[in-house]
Amino acid sequence: PPANSSLALITSLEGAPHNLPASLSPFIGRLDEISKLAQLVGAERLVTATGSGGAGKTRLAQQVGAGLLHQFAAGVWWAELAPVGDDDVEATFRAALGISEASANSIEDATVALLDGRSALLIVDNCEHVAVTAADLVGRLLRAAPDLHVLATSRVMLDLPGECAW
Repeated sequence: PPANSSLALITSLEGAPHNLPASLSPFIGRLDEISKLAQLVGAERLVTATGSGGAGKTRLAQQVGAGLLHQFAAGVWWAELAPVGDDDVEATFRAALGISEASANSIEDATVALLDGRSALLIVDNCEHVAVTAADLVGRLLRAAPDLHVLATSRVMLDLPGECAW
């Protein structure tokens, strides 16, 4: 692919801070969608990619995150909510960001300290079944950490102020 394409950027994962899941198969097509969503995530602090189950939101978010690694100095972090219930949402966010559950700091304070004035992208995948809890936590983190961007995937919107639907 051309050097400026999102597919070319995914080869630069080494050395960039992230915990993006490895793809088991190639990502084919959807270059216009990748480009549009990446631009939106770079410009907005909260973007929620919605659609029906099986529409490819997860793979698209993974590809966008990989393509944006160079834009987020503090990294791109993946929080997978599909296997968790409401009681485990915060622990999942902490694990994704590398924040110890034993930390005496609130997740908000720990996130601000982690970012240290650098920008980061948190991708929160499969929010629909824990949407209220996830929205509460995303809202708290966005208010506390002005350098944080969030890309959520969900069948439903998070209904937060400033949320951009895609």
